[in-house]
Amino acid sequence: MNHNEKLVDTTIVERLVEGSFESLIEKVDEAVLRNLNLFGADDVEGIHSWTYPSHVIVANENAEFFRAEYAIDESGEVTFGKVERQDIPVKEAKHLGGEARRYADEVVLAVFDGDDDRAQENFESLFTLVANGVRVTAESVEDAITEADFGSSDWMKAVDSNAVTMREFVGAASNKDLPKPRFDALIAIDDLAEEDEERHRKVVRESLRRLRSALEDLNNGIALARQIDETYALREGDEMAASHFIEFSRLLGEDLDAMIGLVEDAIAISEDGTLKSLARIHDAVAEFVADAGLASAFAEKFSTKFTAPEAA
Repeated sequence: MNHNEKLVDTTIVERLVEGSFESLIEKVDEAVLRNLNLFGADDVEGIHSWTYPSHVIVANENAEFFRAEYAIDESGEVTFGKVERQDIPVKEAKHLGGEARRYADEVVLAVFDGDDDRAQENFESLFTLVANGVRVTAESVEDAITEADFGSSDWMKAVDSNAVTMREFVGAASNKDLPKPRFDALIAIDDLAEEDEERHRKVVRESLRRLRSALEDLNNGIALARQIDETYALREGDEMAASHFIEFSRLLGEDLDAMIGLVEDAIAISEDGTLKSLARIHDAVAEFVADAGLASAFAEKFSTKFTAPEAA
């Protein structure tokens, strides 16, 4: 034994630090973990708490926030009073990609324009979006695609009604080699061995990346079509066709933007998202791409019929 070693009576230390903020925080944290049901939690994993003099803020594994009043009784135990769920905005996948990209794009454009105030405003919005918390799951991406109902878009209806004419107009461009639905068999499997699931997951992830690349190519292809507005003149002079084309290109571009954001969200959670849901996302997007490919080829070629307005 080292005779120079100094021993401290822990009971004295406990009395010494009793009432400190650190001691209070420890007690409240322990009480939160003993009362998970009050905070909508099933597991201590993912629980976070922030202690204040008379209340505590608790976040559970589902990104739900609660505010609870607490008191310390004569025995030193923490008891909770009123517990209220807090309305904290949680961004779902259907909003995340589009919102984040819009704010980031606006920051870049504002910097190039020399508009410091607009750049700062959009940067703060982007920061708030991330800081408020984001919950992205494969299921929420799948739901977002379903809720978006891209099949009811006017541009999609135009493709359905005029597919033959459009293919004749664009010629070989209508035969683009685009990704196709391919996971029906995987979706139908009831149970997968762990090693098989990881192998399939890698295939789905790579296919999602190819889909994103295909969507970005289609979007880049209609860059000219998207900038055409009423100031452009259609050389044949068909004003009605011109207005229809402008709306067609606008709606197509918006849906491509939205779908790219959803696919990026799916890729972001592809390592641990539900495999079957990811596979269904892939095949739904691939079906969308088939129509978007023809629509983009049409928009890209038809846009060459317009004359840009003369510079003032």
